[in-house]
Amino acid sequence: MSAFQKRKYRSLSPLSSIIYDGQLTIQRMGLGMERHLAAILAADVVGYAGLIERDEAGTIERLRAHRKEVFEPEIEKHHGRVFKLMGDGLLAEFGSAVDAVECAVVLQRRMRERNRAAIEGQRTDFAWGSTSVT
Repeated sequence: MSAFQKRKYRSLSPLSSIIYDGQLTIQRMGLGMERHLAAILAADVVGYAGLIERDEAGTIERLRAHRKEVFEPEIEKHHGRVFKLMGDGLLAEFGSAVDAVECAVVLQRRMRERNRAAIEGQRTDFAWGSTSVT
């Protein structure tokens, strides 16, 4: 077993995600281990550093608006939950790969529409990815 496979990654929440030996395990602190299948959707802003360099306050406000008005409602509508926010992206967990993919398609369409209405330099493009883990 490699050193990477032996590492455990933990968060400090009462319900924490642990990646161990390539598998996502959900652990309820003090209650032992519980495993389940999950589909993970990743969204990351393309060219984030350049956007921040040109207009830090505006970029942060636009990302916050996208998250609140588009991402969070669609993820919830598709039975998912955001479990990790990063400065320029997020990770969401779904119990079904179908829900994750359908959500990603809707998010891409909605962001395309929002970007059409945005002026040049204020568009927010995302890189998308998804995976299933047990």
